[in-house]
Amino acid sequence: MNYASKDDLFGGLDGEDLDLPNGKKVRVRGLSRLEAASTNKGENVESEQRIIALGLVQPAMTLAEVRRLYKSAPAGIPEMIARKIQQLTMGTREPKEWSHGVPETGESGELRVLPGGPDGPDDHGAARVDDAG
Repeated sequence: MNYASKDDLFGGLDGEDLDLPNGKKVRVRGLSRLEAASTNKGENVESEQRIIALGLVQPAMTLAEVRRLYKSAPAGIPEMIARKIQQLTMGTREPKEWSHGVPETGESGELRVLPGGPDGPDDHGAARVDDAG
């Protein structure tokens, strides 16, 4: 069996390139446990901005620059970058929603109550209309 060494564990987080819709690339990396915990402050958008400021490697951006990005870029670009950083942080192929994370949204973004939601039958959990059908 091939066990990890301390150096493997302390070695840092690898980054990945992310293709943007305009054909350009950015490089992002997952966050450390402490970095991820530090993003859990404020509203969803503020948390997402912190995620990007910490996880965007190339081009690196300050929090102020990320806030400027939110004012000027198409809405899907920051979300795409934040989701990729979350995916790398959680070590999954599909990004999972963090407790403060960016919720999955569909076309309409409408919510409705469905019986048998995520916590079991008859919990009256809310789900996106697009996701539920």
